[in-house]
Amino acid sequence: MSDRTMDIQRAVTTYAQQMLTSIDGIKALLLDDETAGIIGLVSSQTEITKHDVYLVERLKAREKGDESQRHIKAIVYVRPTAENTILLRKELASPSFGEYYIYFSNTIRRTLLEDLADADVHSKVVEVKEYFADVYSLMPHLFHLKVNPCVGASRSMSQSSQFERVIDGLFAVLLALKKQPVIRFDESSPLCRNIAERLSVRIDQERNLFNFQGSSQAPLLLLLDRKEDPVTPLLNQWTYEAMTHELLTLKNNRVVLTESTGVGTGDVREVVLDQRIDDFYRRNMFLNFGELGDNVKHLVDSFQVQHRSTDRLDTIDDMMKFVENYPEFKKTSHNVSKHVTLLSELSKVVDRNRLLDVSELEQDIACRESAVEHKAQVLNFLKSYKVTKEDKLKLVLLYSLRYERAGDMHLGALIQGLYEAGLGSDKVSLVNALTQQAGASARRGDVFNNQSFLAKARSSVKRGFGGVTNVYTQHEPLLAAILDDTIRGRLRLEDYPVVHGTPPQTCREVVVFIAGGATYEESKCVAEINGYIPATAQENSFTASARAASKMNGTRIILGGSTIHNSASYLQEIAKKQTMMSTS
Repeated sequence: MSDRTMDIQRAVTTYAQQMLTSIDGIKALLLDDETAGIIGLVSSQTEITKHDVYLVERLKAREKGDESQRHIKAIVYVRPTAENTILLRKELASPSFGEYYIYFSNTIRRTLLEDLADADVHSKVVEVKEYFADVYSLMPHLFHLKVNPCVGASRSMSQSSQFERVIDGLFAVLLALKKQPVIRFDESSPLCRNIAERLSVRIDQERNLFNFQGSSQAPLLLLLDRKEDPVTPLLNQWTYEAMTHELLTLKNNRVVLTESTGVGTGDVREVVLDQRIDDFYRRNMFLNFGELGDNVKHLVDSFQVQHRSTDRLDTIDDMMKFVENYPEFKKTSHNVSKHVTLLSELSKVVDRNRLLDVSELEQDIACRESAVEHKAQVLNFLKSYKVTKEDKLKLVLLYSLRYERAGDMHLGALIQGLYEAGLGSDKVSLVNALTQQAGASARRGDVFNNQSFLAKARSSVKRGFGGVTNVYTQHEPLLAAILDDTIRGRLRLEDYPVVHGTPPQTCREVVVFIAGGATYEESKCVAEINGYIPATAQENSFTASARAASKMNGTRIILGGSTIHNSASYLQEIAKKQTMMSTS
């Protein structure tokens, strides 16, 4: 599916395997909250136990062990933080295990090493090492850093813990991929400039770590700001992965269904959607809702045929075959149940909340200018009891972005409609907050009649095609246009200056990071440009153009974000930033 050298999931998996396989004997694995999530994305509990790991614990939850654990070797994998240093000192002062192999997910300061040496009074530490698996790798081409909000809005943002986490994460990505990049950033974003400059200094300070062999052309690290495209995270989604995240929330490839109607027993409370271990999900994650329904039906039909074949157990041979196949049968049964359950839950939400109608209007606002018509339609939806408050707010937000230049009076009726629909002032204030943070004045030269992102999206859409797919997936992320320019060597230096290295004319390896969060719609766009999935974009779209250029140049792209947004988390980030701005 992916180029081995441009596969962030493979890189993190390799680090995890090295940690678990380099030490013989029975082992315990001690993690912190972040590394537990990072390792959990690339190694299941079953895979971990295959390496003689009998115990997996959080370092902060450790209680003093007993003598029976002294023959066990402890692998400690944590981030190099002050909190973890304190916990390690406490553990080493009264060690529970016979040996400690301490691995950090990022570079270690000399003072931290000195602290550990002082604490190791019993001489139990055998090895201290850096493994740069400091990111959440969701797919070969997608990662995030679990940072929300992404930095603050104050002048001291470069001192914030969120900012440092972003620098650490990007630094680790480059080392995991073994890439010393050219760094370019969105000139209109102070946040991206700060990230670029700090990361460049970090690379220079640790230049001995970047002596990689065999790389003829430096890859590009392109830093973008979410504020340049506030529309993409506001839209309802219709592909399996993105739709699941929007309607049910997908956190590190897991969906919790405890509050869903009719769900709440056994292992269906939390389901795992991981393309590494689920062939059906891998084949369907980027397909639209209609295709998904057909394929789930085929999955059920196929399972029923297999099930009928196990009904006859007349002979000992029949029973032996059934027992041999039972684990696979049980696994298949669970997989079928999982996807049927998810499809059922998604269908319920779509029907209950009029999402087909809501989404059609969202797409129309995003891709076509018709102020009077759109205002009347939005007002109509604000009065509908079937449309959720959240969707009503998103419609007004999209309208306010599209027609911002029309002035506040144009929004008066819509704002009043939100109040009448039962939304409180904390939610209604997001209209102004979004305009302030990502409106026309905050975006690069965002005049709707020339180079705004909505104008670009509109120009790439040929209206009038038949079929549901076109109606609900007309919108194209701004990222597609930026990547098209990047691959074709048309990215303007005035708009995306260089802070580290010399940019090549064409880019064969690109890591693009969106400060403020990426989306699964953008992930699908990158997967399509990389050629990982069949082409679905319209022929005159930026995605199709970038895919053609990528195929010609052999370009591979990895997408990262401070987090992976759905509309709810995006609006939470807008609200958090607004609070920080008002108190700074």
